[in-house]
Amino acid sequence: MEESQKKKKSVFSIVITVVLSVFGVFLITIFAIRMYLNSAYIFACTVGDSMYPTFSGSAGEYEYIMFKKVKKKTVLKRFDVVAVHISQNEDWMKRIVGLPNEKIAYHEGLLYINDNVVNEPFVTMDDHFDYGFEVTDIQLGANEYFIIGDNRTPLGTASIKVSRNQIYGVNGFVYKTCNRPNKNGWGIFEKGCKITYRKINNKYA
Repeated sequence: MEESQKKKKSVFSIVITVVLSVFGVFLITIFAIRMYLNSAYIFACTVGDSMYPTFSGSAGEYEYIMFKKVKKKTVLKRFDVVAVHISQNEDWMKRIVGLPNEKIAYHEGLLYINDNVVNEPFVTMDDHFDYGFEVTDIQLGANEYFIIGDNRTPLGTASIKVSRNQIYGVNGFVYKTCNRPNKNGWGIFEKGCKITYRKINNKYA
């Protein structure tokens, strides 16, 4: 009888030890992942339609993105999706179309780089496309980029010339979609949110 109870206690002790060990490993793994993401990525939420249809940022569907942090050695390429600091209270999420020392223009909605037409495969040229969109020749400097949103409807187009030090995030991945903006950045099991992993690159998002 006593021997049987000892065996039961031994088995119970082993089970508890295994459960605690697994839980400990789980917590350490989560902590390590969190530390890595904090060091390598920056969080952003899409708000507004400037990057439609690539990203949704209205109508009850807001995408949350982890951008790779831009470092000194980061090479920014054409069509990279970037997070940009515009002013003290304003940050944008746009796409790079113009690189340093290039001449940029838009005529009838089409992109011209150094006087040559360049296709933008991520732009939807439907009945709402703004064929009247014009940007007069802009010469970029050694550390300047031209950024613009993917939404090319008359009310959606927004573009600007920025310096490299204003760009702090590039590409990365979409990791969740929520029914409203500004929810807790890291949480993926919040009410009204769902996990929606999607990689972002400089060809298409």
